[in-house]
Amino acid sequence: MNLLEEFIILLIIIYAIVMTVGALLQKYAKLPWMFTIILTGLVFANVGLFKFVESDPAFKAFSNIGQLCLLFTIGLSIDFKEFRKLAKDLFVGNFITCFVEGIGLSLLFYFVMPAQFSNSYLICFLTGVGFATIGEVILIAILTELKIERTKFGQLTIGMGIADDFLEISILTFVSTLPFFYSTDGSVVNSDPAQVSLKWILLAVSLLIIFGITFVATKIGKKSKTFLMKLVKDYPFVNGVLYLTIFLGMISLGGMFIKEVEVLGAIFAGIMCQMIFPEKIAEKLEGNFKFLMMFVGPFFFFMVGYKISILAIVANLFLVILIIAVSIAGRVGSTVLVFRKHFKETRTAITFGFGLCTKFSTSIVILAILLEHSYITSMIYSVIMTAFLAEKVVTVLVYSVGVGKMVKRAEEAGGTACVDDCFRTDLKDLKSI
Repeated sequence: MNLLEEFIILLIIIYAIVMTVGALLQKYAKLPWMFTIILTGLVFANVGLFKFVESDPAFKAFSNIGQLCLLFTIGLSIDFKEFRKLAKDLFVGNFITCFVEGIGLSLLFYFVMPAQFSNSYLICFLTGVGFATIGEVILIAILTELKIERTKFGQLTIGMGIADDFLEISILTFVSTLPFFYSTDGSVVNSDPAQVSLKWILLAVSLLIIFGITFVATKIGKKSKTFLMKLVKDYPFVNGVLYLTIFLGMISLGGMFIKEVEVLGAIFAGIMCQMIFPEKIAEKLEGNFKFLMMFVGPFFFFMVGYKISILAIVANLFLVILIIAVSIAGRVGSTVLVFRKHFKETRTAITFGFGLCTKFSTSIVILAILLEHSYITSMIYSVIMTAFLAEKVVTVLVYSVGVGKMVKRAEEAGGTACVDDCFRTDLKDLKSI
């Protein structure tokens, strides 16, 4: 069997798993289809199937495109309008709870296994905080199914997710540019002052280009939407071409001086498209883009799973459990402390905290970047990814049950609107903690 035949057979298997197991898990267990592809990669790697993916440049290229498409969809999901509406305490609360969880994990990493993180607390910290980001997409699916996404509880959950999006961008900015400045032991790559200054200038120019273009897009948003609505009547194909041009153009501009900044270009391309396209056109184009995502996305998630070693998991099973315990304890404990006064019952605050433990794609991207540049070892990558997958199952289960019981109590009291009775204060009154 030649390489092309192996490649095609693997694609058929991956897509078949997405359409069957992935669809069922997403419908009944509220776990995204990516979950099944990661597990598929894990199984195939550890039984020795499709070894060509480790060295095949085409598969790696598709994997990289899949990662960029994923980051683009993250940018599409960031809503600046909702961002402006959020109360200050949501940002403060998200910052506190995320960093309590992240710092707890970083201390565990640094004092128990520093060699797995290049003996650098900076790498431990970035790994811990990156692991602590929220997967609000899963939570929104659960809230929507129970028809409580518009209640105070639902809006508070979604608000925390939106606040977390901006923290994710900050962490990704730091992680993606780290290889440009620091070696795997956390030391400066080049100590020559002139070279260091040049690198900082190039980084500043790259970020200014990305931020500047996005800022201009926010200012011309209304005019561009009116123009594109008129243009689509005569030239319906233009919008699709422009959509892809923005996506590819922002990636190219991001990586023009520093290759690692292309991941930020992908995120801000999504934000930019959201700003300049009319809502109806944007929804249609996003649907079309998801087809591309479904084509190349599995390459990235398969590679994520393919790098996980079952032997490393078995040998460090206690460590996996410890990471999950520290993560949940840090997030739930800090959430209860920070938000308890806004809830009438502690169990509601605990359910809310478990929801914030749900992880998603940003955590995977951060881990993939750190592994790619050898800041973390393959062993600890396998352990953390396993903890990531297991914690997702646990928290989704606990959150679904907890929210379900909360809705049941509300229905017995007079309808889902009574879910709001779990609050002591109105959301509009949330200003400070």
